[in-house]
Amino acid sequence: MTDRTRDEPSTQLLDIAARYWDERLAFSPIFATYLGDRRFDDRLDDQSDAAMAAHKARLGGFEMEVAAVDAAALVGEDRITRSALLAQLRND
Repeated sequence: MTDRTRDEPSTQLLDIAARYWDERLAFSPIFATYLGDRRFDDRLDDQSDAAMAAHKARLGGFEMEVAAVDAAALVGEDRITRSALLAQLRND
């Protein structure tokens, strides 16, 4: 495996996916705890209108970032990751 630089599409995609997952767990700390991620144990889920709107805005930002990653420049599993992440963001 070769070293990846920050500007390569696959590295960009992995970075977005990691940030999305952190956002997902931070938004739903009970889910995070269920999965064994203890970083958010001091919180409960915030289902207020303001929290939901902010979360939706962050997800929209992630969706735009993923869509901007050139699918043609990705290979193998990275193409699947891009497609699955877009689908998950739209579902969320």
